[in-house]
Amino acid sequence: MKPKSSLPNPFVNKPFILGFEPAYLGNCLSSLANLIVFSIRNNVPIIYPDINKYNSIFLNQNKNHHIFDPLGLLDETFALTFSSMARPFISDAVSTQYEELDSFRCQGLTLFLPNDPIQKIRDWTDNGMEGNVATFCAQGNGLIMPRVFWNQYTDMRTAAIYARALREHLGELRPDSVANRSTHMMDHNNHLRIGIHIRRSDSRYWYGGAYFFSIEDYVRVIKSLHSSLHFTPHIFYIFASERIDPSAFEDLPIFYTEAEFQDDFIAMGTCDYIVGPPSTFATWSAFLNGAKRLILTRERIDNIDKIQSILDLAVNIPFPTGGYLPGDLRASPV
Repeated sequence: MKPKSSLPNPFVNKPFILGFEPAYLGNCLSSLANLIVFSIRNNVPIIYPDINKYNSIFLNQNKNHHIFDPLGLLDETFALTFSSMARPFISDAVSTQYEELDSFRCQGLTLFLPNDPIQKIRDWTDNGMEGNVATFCAQGNGLIMPRVFWNQYTDMRTAAIYARALREHLGELRPDSVANRSTHMMDHNNHLRIGIHIRRSDSRYWYGGAYFFSIEDYVRVIKSLHSSLHFTPHIFYIFASERIDPSAFEDLPIFYTEAEFQDDFIAMGTCDYIVGPPSTFATWSAFLNGAKRLILTRERIDNIDKIQSILDLAVNIPFPTGGYLPGDLRASPV
């Protein structure tokens, strides 16, 4: 059976997935991570051109982050050219559903998968999607996804085994280019450095504002941490999604400077801890630099005076696509 609407495979009979995700840095990285997991599990090369717009955060900015192809099946230059040609034709007005892939017995084709039904799938391992996609590609076909949903693999306990491959593919981050902050961090290298991620504008209405906290909430958290670390030299580095007034943190050992989000992303992860609400931005920063992650929730803030040391609740990030909410064994994204 051959699908009604298809294009020839530009790589002849070699499998591939071309994914697009025009999202902000954290979600863009998460989409790449999940595609890499799929690639390793199923030996299907992936092409992901949207990651290139964030090449400035990496130490090696000339590396081809847009393609993951351990077996060397695809031509890297042509892969990028093809993705540029394909982007204008992306549309949800296609009839092929992932469930149908299992019935296609064909070779040398390229299909578009519509975005809307994929968005409804919480995990690629559910509903047979991963198996159907892998089988279709293994026959020598390719798939183009208009958006790569970043919840493809939601159980961090199983995704963690792919963390090393992900780190090796991305490589090291470049140094923070904000001179005064970089110097301050070096001068306080013997201090416990705690990054406070103040997520404001983009979280006001996310999940009904459940993770939108006032400046007073953040002050309360910092004061509690400051008190519990009385005998430990420490410093708080403030990273905010919008401009804040540092006078709100008067008499507390903080450092704050306005900076581009790329530099905030790099500097945040060099702290020992990153404290803040659920955020792919902060979680990825922690993962790539080795910081521990402390997720703030309304309940934790309201009960902070009852917690002996809230830093004890911080966790390592085995794989960066999870939300790491308290009590969630899968650490699935929110």
